[in-house]
Amino acid sequence: MKWNKKTMSLGMKMSFRDFFRTFLATTISIVLTFGTSAVLERREKKQSQKQMCMMLLHDIDESMEVIKESAKQFDQLYALQQQFRQNPSDWEDMEKRIKLIGVMPSVQFNESFEKIFNSSPDIWSTIDDAVFIDNVNECYQKRQSFKDKVLSELSDLQFGLLEASVDKFLNADVVNMAGFSKMIAIDMEQCNEYNKRLMGISEKDMDAFVKRTVVDYNQQYYDSLNNVYMEEMMSRYNQ
Repeated sequence: MKWNKKTMSLGMKMSFRDFFRTFLATTISIVLTFGTSAVLERREKKQSQKQMCMMLLHDIDESMEVIKESAKQFDQLYALQQQFRQNPSDWEDMEKRIKLIGVMPSVQFNESFEKIFNSSPDIWSTIDDAVFIDNVNECYQKRQSFKDKVLSELSDLQFGLLEASVDKFLNADVVNMAGFSKMIAIDMEQCNEYNKRLMGISEKDMDAFVKRTVVDYNQQYYDSLNNVYMEEMMSRYNQ
């Protein structure tokens, strides 16, 4: 069989065409394989980042609400303080004094998230946003300031309430406790809201996160602590 130039030229064209198609198909396959893996990896990291951010944001939101509620209770306590100031002799009525216990703020924070934030390298590598991390750290520092400046004074007032003189109760700077609590709560709220916008997290996202992953054991936990506290106060009174 004789091969003429036209036949050889056509064969070479077909060969090059097939080679190009094979090369192109292989290249696309490689790009799709590694490209898809990269996309999935980025998507997974983005999802992990969002979940971790919402975990911290929710923890700060809860702490902020606890501090807000404390401020309200300090306002109520101040009103009672004024009543005792007008009628100091009422201090001798133990039943009236015991009523103060129900107004005293009962503050407990779940600090497990803060410990994770401060000790886990995964937090820093996954979130990878210095501004967000600095803001979270600032919120936790403000919460610590509340504990240092307010809870220490509150603790002295609580456990000395049944034995203290009326003058000690009247001299307690409840107004300052309320004002400082409100200031801390406002600062934390502003910082946390900025962090939500920074990371593109909506209130709808936060609500879904809470319903999906957060177990509401806090009320039971606080109730149990309050019961222990009330029992201790009553035992002191009965002695």
